[in-house]
Amino acid sequence: MAQRSSHSTARHAVIRLVEGIDGQADLDVEFRPVVDFARGVARLDLIDDVVHTNAGADLRSTIPFTVDGDRARARVTVRKGERHLIVIGRYAGRAFARAEDLLRVTRAFCTAWSDYCGYTRTVGRTCVTRP
Repeated sequence: MAQRSSHSTARHAVIRLVEGIDGQADLDVEFRPVVDFARGVARLDLIDDVVHTNAGADLRSTIPFTVDGDRARARVTVRKGERHLIVIGRYAGRAFARAEDLLRVTRAFCTAWSDYCGYTRTVGRTCVTRP
């Protein structure tokens, strides 16, 4: 039997790290998955701080979410030094447990890729972060 790569959950998850660098900022997050190529809305259930869907992607976060119909919402004030993870995917629980490691792998890949391609440091940075 073939063994899966230790990073296989990364292909099935979107991982976002929100980090307070200076001061503070209010952050509103909305999760509204759809089914059938956006012809239908997903059913959402909040169980043990995880937003489960019938759309194939669950949401797990360090930010508490509430479910209202077909949307899950969260609001948090991010202060200097705070870090919050948001993971969406088929295996959100597994990816959430390894999120920091998966982000390190992504950063290393993007750095190597941008160095190989000869792009500037700024382009390599945008592979991992958004201004």
